[in-house]
Amino acid sequence: MFFEQNGGALLKQKINSQGTHDTMTLFSSTQLRKATNNYSQEQIVGRGGYGVVYKGVLSDKRVVAIKKSKIVDGSQAEQFINEVLILTQVIHRNVENRLRIAAEAAGALAYLHSETIMPIIHRD
Repeated sequence: MFFEQNGGALLKQKINSQGTHDTMTLFSSTQLRKATNNYSQEQIVGRGGYGVVYKGVLSDKRVVAIKKSKIVDGSQAEQFINEVLILTQVIHRNVENRLRIAAEAAGALAYLHSETIMPIIHRD
C-alpha cells in the first residue's frame, strides 16, 4: 500500500514502458532493512538533499548501495524514480553483471552511484 501511494505505480509504469521489467528486481522493505542492518549509522556511505545512501549486503552476499529517500511530495517522487531508472543503465566497473534494483517503498531505492564509465552529475 505504501509503495503504491508513494510512487510505486509510476515506477512500475516507467519500468514497463522501458522494457526493463525482466531485469529489475524489487526488494521488500524488510529485505532492505536486513541488508543495511536496519539502516545502521555504521552503514552510511553518503548523504544528499534527497536521502541517505547505505552500504548493504544482500542475502546472496552481493554488496550494494541502498538509497533511502526523503521524498516529501509527488514531484520529488517522480524525480527520484527518474534517477533510479537512469541509474539502472549505469555500468559500474566493480559489477560482474549490471545489477538493477528498485525498492518496494519509494523511501528506499537502491542504486550504484560512483566510478561509472560515463559520470552522472546530479543535485543530490
